[in-house]
Amino acid sequence: MRELIRKILNESIVKDQVKQLIDDEGLAGAIEYIGGADNLIKILYNGDIMKYYEETGFRPIRLTIDPNLYIDDLIVQKLNLPSIRFSGQDMKDLGEFSWTTNGHTYKFNAQLIPRDLYSGQKIWRVVGQSGDYGFGYSFITKRNTLGKRARTQIYNQIIDKYDLQEYL
Repeated sequence: MRELIRKILNESIVKDQVKQLIDDEGLAGAIEYIGGADNLIKILYNGDIMKYYEETGFRPIRLTIDPNLYIDDLIVQKLNLPSIRFSGQDMKDLGEFSWTTNGHTYKFNAQLIPRDLYSGQKIWRVVGQSGDYGFGYSFITKRNTLGKRARTQIYNQIIDKYDLQEYL
């Protein structure tokens, strides 16, 4: 019985230390320090990432009607995507995707750009381009911005490629 009590107290202390580490170093720093997002989820939420979202009230993925796709930082850290630097900003690379219009298929490079919400949640917005066309970057003119149908096709491919359906 005493051993069980010690084990529970040790787990509680470790959880408190990890939460303090997140407060001090941020989520990304804490994840790097403890060896990955999966370890953080195991320590704090017994391996259930959805408990994190229930506790914080954050949404894991948000698909808006305009449409834009936003992904929470914990999921992005869990995906372990390659980092890139573009236009002086640190981003994550999602890879190549395509969209089809009028019987023609076009390739598209998608990235994630960091955004902070007023609630303290760090999220990443899907952006990208294909030649002169794309969305999410300030240098892409309104006339060269991909329409809703093309963006929706790309978002669905991203959700499928990274198995994000469970977070919608």
